[in-house]
Amino acid sequence: MITKDSLNHNDIEQFAASLAHLDQTVKQLSGRTFNFSNNLVIFPKAMLSRISIGKQAMFHGVCHSDHFAFTIPSNNTAIRVNGIQVNADNSLYIMPPSEEIVALFEQELNGYHFSIESKFLAKHIGHDLHSSLIHKSEIVRSGKANLNSYQNFKKQLFRNIDYSLKHSDSLSEMAVLDIQCYIANAIRILFKDDNNELKKTSIPYNKRHAIVTRALEYINSSHDIYVSIPDIAEQCFCSIRTLEYAFKQLLSVTPKQYLTIRRLYMIRQDLVSKNCNNIAQLLSLYGVVNQGRFSKDYFRMFGEYPKNTLKSR
Repeated sequence: MITKDSLNHNDIEQFAASLAHLDQTVKQLSGRTFNFSNNLVIFPKAMLSRISIGKQAMFHGVCHSDHFAFTIPSNNTAIRVNGIQVNADNSLYIMPPSEEIVALFEQELNGYHFSIESKFLAKHIGHDLHSSLIHKSEIVRSGKANLNSYQNFKKQLFRNIDYSLKHSDSLSEMAVLDIQCYIANAIRILFKDDNNELKKTSIPYNKRHAIVTRALEYINSSHDIYVSIPDIAEQCFCSIRTLEYAFKQLLSVTPKQYLTIRRLYMIRQDLVSKNCNNIAQLLSLYGVVNQGRFSKDYFRMFGEYPKNTLKSR
């Protein structure tokens, strides 16, 4: 069975939902309307898509336990994954099953995203390489893996995804199987000369990634409107200064800025729900003192004022 879809929207939650193989939260970190497009086709063993993200965004979550996911920019967009810069020329943004990822898309992104069933991939690349990709994915993302054929891999992959999107209505079952097998084998060929090096290379402990993921888990699991930075630092077993360094390195925002963005999203969610009819009361509940300044911040983030959100629900 083949499923095809094309999404063009400004709702960041809808974009996250369109990537069903990822369990993640997405937050817009820059102002004005978030625009995206996601043209995708879903095969039995793989999902292929061409994506465009028009604003700086942060992704936090995991790939489902039965899938590998890959994101490859077609432009030179900077992607920071767990605090490590992913270079479009020699690094592959890979999300193995169940690894917790904090990814920052710092600029507009145009590129390709695909996922492939983990067991299907293991069958084609071998369990040894499959295991290496799971446990050494950070090495691949950092550019330390020797991917000599990476540029050719990208070129052929882009061509296959474009072809699949264009001809999805007329593809036979055999053609779909061939495309899925081709992608799996392309991954095998990409890493065939580097698997031994992957196994030898050790991964240093990423302290700042651990701090930020622990902080985000605490913030997202908290039902309190007010979450203090000292409380977050205490939960992360670090000083406030270390917490700030970690956030700046991974997300390019301070903890205070992140909490401000979180509050904007929480208020927006309440505005679009049918439980809120009074903006002033809602802002008072969230501790907003200067409603005029808040309205400007809200407009800067979402491209509309709170009253517009309330009217459009």
